[in-house]
Amino acid sequence: MKSSILIVENDKNTRESLARALSGNYIVLTASNGKEASNLLDQNQNIDIVVTDIMMYEMGGFELLERIRSTNKNINTIMITGHSDIFSAEAAINKGAYDYLSKPIKLDKLEISIKNAIKSKKLRFWDEG
Repeated sequence: MKSSILIVENDKNTRESLARALSGNYIVLTASNGKEASNLLDQNQNIDIVVTDIMMYEMGGFELLERIRSTNKNINTIMITGHSDIFSAEAAINKGAYDYLSKPIKLDKLEISIKNAIKSKKLRFWDEG
């Protein structure tokens, strides 16, 4: 069974290109902001990984990350940003993000991060079981 990924990105071109690139190996859902993503997470309990931009309108990536961590700790979150700095990277990891990547996104690095996040999730499941 394919793992499912929710891509949360306000830039339509980036969101759609990531969805196309990942759709061969994963079930891919998309949202344009954190609020929309939050609604999708409420409706779909089978999402494994969230790949989210940090800077978005209505609900940003950090707020979405906090919501995910408070409602479903089994979802690994990969933060992406076009405004990378050590402070936001540290904040993302301290708030529970699985990984932090800078834009422009290198697809090979994203795929490695996703595969590792899925393995991490499976290991947690077996440890808890």
